[in-house]
Amino acid sequence: MAYSRQVLCLAEELTCSICLSLFVEPVRLECEHNFCRPCISKCWEAVGGDVSCPECRLVFPSRALKQNRVLAKLVDKLQRLKQEQRQLEQEQQRERASSRHCSEHQEGLKLFCQEDRELICLICRDEPRHSGHSFLPLRQAAATHKHELSEILTVEEGEQRKRSLLIEQQQEQISALEETSGALLHHVSSEFAKMHQFLTDKEHRLNKELEQEKAQCLRSMAANLSAIKKVWSAAEQDLSQLRAGIAEQDDSAFLKELKGLKQRLQEKGRNEVGSVVSRRLELGIFRGPIQYAIWKEMLQILSPVPASLTLDPRTAQPRLVLSDDMTVVHVGDLRRNLPNGRERFEPCTCVLSSQGFVSGKHYWEVEVASKTDWDLGLALETANRKGQVTLMPSIGYWTICHRYGHTYGALTVPSTILKLTAKPRKIGVYLDYEGGQVSFYDADGMSHLYTFIDTFKDKLFPFFNPWVNKSKRNTEPLKLHHLKL
Repeated sequence: MAYSRQVLCLAEELTCSICLSLFVEPVRLECEHNFCRPCISKCWEAVGGDVSCPECRLVFPSRALKQNRVLAKLVDKLQRLKQEQRQLEQEQQRERASSRHCSEHQEGLKLFCQEDRELICLICRDEPRHSGHSFLPLRQAAATHKHELSEILTVEEGEQRKRSLLIEQQQEQISALEETSGALLHHVSSEFAKMHQFLTDKEHRLNKELEQEKAQCLRSMAANLSAIKKVWSAAEQDLSQLRAGIAEQDDSAFLKELKGLKQRLQEKGRNEVGSVVSRRLELGIFRGPIQYAIWKEMLQILSPVPASLTLDPRTAQPRLVLSDDMTVVHVGDLRRNLPNGRERFEPCTCVLSSQGFVSGKHYWEVEVASKTDWDLGLALETANRKGQVTLMPSIGYWTICHRYGHTYGALTVPSTILKLTAKPRKIGVYLDYEGGQVSFYDADGMSHLYTFIDTFKDKLFPFFNPWVNKSKRNTEPLKLHHLKL
C-alpha cells in the first residue's frame, strides 16, 4: 500500500496539464511550466500570431521549446515503478489463488477442520488423518471463531482497562509519594534548622561571655602592669644616679651628694608596688560539661513537650491496681467492688489516661520492662469498653501489642507482625492529631516500630493494658515515664 501511494504521488507530479497523462517528450517553457512536446505544439498550431503558456498565459516572442531531460528520466523511472507494481500485484494474486487450493490435491479449500484447526479440501476430509473430525464450511467456521475471538477480545479489553487503571493508580501513588517525600524533607530540614539555630545562638552567647570575662581580667592585670612599669622606670633613674655617684672620682663631690642619694633610696623603699595581680578564666563555665548543659537547655524547646500523663481510675477494670501517683498499673489478684459506669472497662484489664487530646502533637513513654504481654496506644473517647473488645482502628483503637514474650504486632486487620531486632524496655508513643498519625518507637534508641495513618474527629485518650495470663508470669507493672526537663 505504501508502495502504491508513492507511485500515485509521483504520477501526479509527472502529468501534463493538457493531456492529463504522463509526459511524452517533456519540454520546458520560459515561464518554467512543462508540457508534452506534441501537446504544446498542437496547442500552438491552432493559434495564429504570438503564443502563450496554457497555464499562466505568459506571451512568448518565439515558439522555442527546450527539452526537459530531468522530467524525461523521472517519467521513465515512473514507468518502471508501475511495471514493478503490476508484477507484484500479479504475484500476490497468484499467491492468493494458490492459498485457496489444497497443496496436495489441488482442490479448492472449502472446509475447516475443527480438531486440526486448518483448511482442507473435500478429498482431505475422507483421508484417515481426519477420521472422526468435525468440519464446518469456511463462512460458518469464520463466523463461529470470530464470535469466539470477539468474546475473548471483550474480556481482554476489560482486563486492559483494568491494567490502564492500575497504571493510573500507580502513577498517582508515585506522585503522592514524591509529594509526601518533599514535604517530609522540608519538615526534617526545618526541625534541624531550629536545632542548628539554637546551638549557633548558644555558641555565640558562650563565646561572647568568654570574651567579656577575658576583657575584665585583662583590665585589672594591665593596670597593675602599668603601675609596675612606672615604679620600674623611677627606680631605674635612681639606680643610674647611684651608679654615677659610686663612679665619682672626686671624693669631695661624692660626699656632698651622699646624703641625697641615701634619702632617695629610703623613699624608693617606701614606694615599692606589691606583687603580681593574677586573674583566671572560669574553667567551670567554659571547660565544663558544655554539651550536657546545652542539652538541658534544649529540652526546654522540645516540641512536642513529653506529656506527663496520669491514669484515670474511673476507667480502670476492677482487677487493676493503680499507684498513689496514678503513674503505675498492674493486674491484682482480687477483683474490687467498684461502680460499673459507662467509662469503666469490663472485663478487659484496660485503663485510660486522665488526659485526652483533640488537637496538636503529643509524645509520651511507657516502661514495659520485661513484661511478656501488653497493649499500648490510643482509644477514642466513644469507643466501646464493655465485653471482649477487639482492638482495631475501625472501632476506635490504634494500638500495638506484645505476646508470649517474643511476638510484637500492630493490631490492624489482619494483624501486622513487627520484626524487632531488640526487645524494647520502654515504648514511645507519638500523636499528630491534625496529621492523622500515631507512631510507636523503642524509646531507648528511638527506632521506629509502626505508624497508623487515619483521620481523627473525636477526643483521643492514651490506652494501656498490662494484661494477665494464667501462668502469672506477666506480673510486672506498666509505668508512665515522666521526662524531667
